[in-house]
Amino acid sequence: MGNVLQERKKRASEAPIDEVYIIYGKSGTGKTVVASTFPKTKEAPMLYLDILEGGIGSVDNKDKELIDWVPIESFEEVDEVLEDVINGYSLVDGKKIPVKYSTIVIDSLTQLEYLIKKYLKTNSGKTSMTLQLWGQAKDSQEDVYNLLKYLHMKTGARVVAIAHEKELSDDNNPEFNTIIPSLMTSSSVSLCAKASFVWYTKIEKEDKVDENNNVVTKTSFVTYISAHPYLVTKCRKPKDFKVPEKVVDMTYDKFKKNVLDKLHG
Repeated sequence: MGNVLQERKKRASEAPIDEVYIIYGKSGTGKTVVASTFPKTKEAPMLYLDILEGGIGSVDNKDKELIDWVPIESFEEVDEVLEDVINGYSLVDGKKIPVKYSTIVIDSLTQLEYLIKKYLKTNSGKTSMTLQLWGQAKDSQEDVYNLLKYLHMKTGARVVAIAHEKELSDDNNPEFNTIIPSLMTSSSVSLCAKASFVWYTKIEKEDKVDENNNVVTKTSFVTYISAHPYLVTKCRKPKDFKVPEKVVDMTYDKFKKNVLDKLHG
């Protein structure tokens, strides 16, 4: 066994950026489209795990050619697929089929949470969630979210997890209500703490006067990428490094050019 300190140490400036992303928002706000812009090649395509979400019809056809789409219906299927990805191969009829992806997308964490609860109830013979099962669900989700980072470290692929949204209400201080990923609240907070980048997607409308003095409504697909007082958004970066609060028609290439490449120096 070699010396861990001497073999692994490097200057902090050489450390790679941990590319684990959370994208959340309402249905129809562009989450899937943003995720589909992440890196993919013919040799190492994108793996898109569609967990009870019903397809990727909003994705451009040119992107679909480089995406392996896998519909998922049970927690056991999630476990099997991710085991193959981590091992780097699928075993079919005794033969190893190589598996390599540039980006892994999990859509959605909200539905994955549902499958976890269903799995726990089935295995325990219960028809509803008990306090014990809620505790097990929380522990299982912690394991899943730790797995996101492990997937990135083990495979080198960028990992993108999509979630629906919910409002965390404060009845005593409604001005502090916050939009967060639609998961168990403790799990949502833990997830966002672990991820390097947390983005929120939204459709925004703005009235403008055109050259003929007519009022026209412009609709934009906006992604919030930096810290925001009412959204759980995040961009892990040095304190003095500035990033835009929001980006219109967000793509991975835009983010890489304007943020990642500059973070690398």
